Amino acid sequence: MSLPVCFQRLLLSIAIISSAPANAGISLDSTRIILDEKNSKSGANIQVNSSQTSETPYLIKAQVTQDISGQKRNVPFITTPSLFRLDPGNSNQVRIIPKSHSFPEDRESVFYFRVAALPAQAQDENGNTSRVGGDLQLASGNVIKLFYRPAGLTLLPGKAADRLIFSSAQNGIKVINPTPYFLTLTSLKINGHAVNIRTEPGSNMIPPKSEEIFATPHRQGKVQWQVINDYGGVEEFNGTVQ
Repeated sequence: MSLPVCFQRLLLSIAIISSAPANAGISLDSTRIILDEKNSKSGANIQVNSSQTSETPYLIKAQVTQDISGQKRNVPFITTPSLFRLDPGNSNQVRIIPKSHSFPEDRESVFYFRVAALPAQAQDENGNTSRVGGDLQLASGNVIKLFYRPAGLTLLPGKAADRLIFSSAQNGIKVINPTPYFLTLTSLKINGHAVNIRTEPGSNMIPPKSEEIFATPHRQGKVQWQVINDYGGVEEFNGTVQ
């Protein structure tokens, strides 16, 4: 299905990410998607909702991309339906199914599920308000993370956040993630002093088997950190700088 030129421009213009996705009356029923390999045949489902207070229907475009900006779209997933109309107060379920299994087997992979919503025109030349089309000025978008989780991981995901290792580095504090999971920090404190973990977009998400250094003059003592779990909640942990 070919898209209107205005809608194609919309997809190129949206580059926002939301931890509580709800914009212009459109919302998702989750803040992240976990797609387990063992359930890959049936895929993962997410619900797109339109608020009862929405004044117009929306043309919804759903897709999975490789990065936050949405520029890299060649991904091994099928999104169905990928284009649909959503009337005020209604919901529609989108299914995400892997096209292949060419993923790393020893760690998670991360992608981004994107929903772009183009509102209908308020009224056309015949007085009809139900036709989907219109201008870009009210366009909105939602982006959440999609994690593909291979079946062979032996460490339970709920045990991963407590495995983070903190050590003193020349320019700050080094955070080492030895686990096969992506761990997203919401806060980090050394001896009660807050550390800036959002130095750039995505810097607070520590990839599997990798490390990140955050600048801080506080490099010794007790550590307190918070991590987002599979359900979008926040869990707190305590430790010591090694």
